[in-house]
Amino acid sequence: MKHLTKQLWNHQAKFHYFARHTSGALFHGGMGVGKTLSALSVMPPEAGRRYLIVCPKVMMQTWQAEIKDCVAGDYKTVVLNHTRMDSKADALSLALVLPQATYVIVNYESVWRVQLASLVLGTEWDVVVSDECHRIKSPSSKQSRFMEKLGKVARKRIALSGTPFPQGPLDAFGIYRFLDEGVFGKSFYPFRNRFAIMGGFGGKQVIGYQRTDELNRKINSIRFYAGRDLLDL
Repeated sequence: MKHLTKQLWNHQAKFHYFARHTSGALFHGGMGVGKTLSALSVMPPEAGRRYLIVCPKVMMQTWQAEIKDCVAGDYKTVVLNHTRMDSKADALSLALVLPQATYVIVNYESVWRVQLASLVLGTEWDVVVSDECHRIKSPSSKQSRFMEKLGKVARKRIALSGTPFPQGPLDAFGIYRFLDEGVFGKSFYPFRNRFAIMGGFGGKQVIGYQRTDELNRKINSIRFYAGRDLLDL
């Protein structure tokens, strides 16, 4: 990729082409496999492009450094790490009118707040990245529900995590609702009822899974895995 200062490893190049041909893609890989660079490979600094990276607060400076180190061209990086929410909103407003490609970095705890929400949802993003996407696995959380809305105003959506389904395959729902709601639908309970076997006290505990071939097929339809497959059910 001409806009990158580093050469992609073989699996990163495979993810690049995988992600280019889908509107939503999950990169599932552990530490050291280069998930950040892989995502940046599909985010070229072309004039007028708008990219939004939503990540944990502790990762914001890492993303800023990675963009500086790995991306060549005319672009701006805007990190919404201000103390006050209205200052974050002001910085985002200024970023959205820049003529250059713009990479906006924001943390999960801020992106859905009222001061930013209308600006974020009112922008047609070329790519939205959900880094450490297990943060949005809970479908009823404010972060997950907002990312669902955000996915609808993005031309392309990318999710990154070494452990996207830490509590089991039902964790896929919140992430895939952001990536492509066509995979599992819009409602969690029909999804759970189709793929989980419920039991225990009041029938509210997951005691097993069913239709596992279908579940794996759907998960793998937009999942790129770098490493040993841990999803065998």
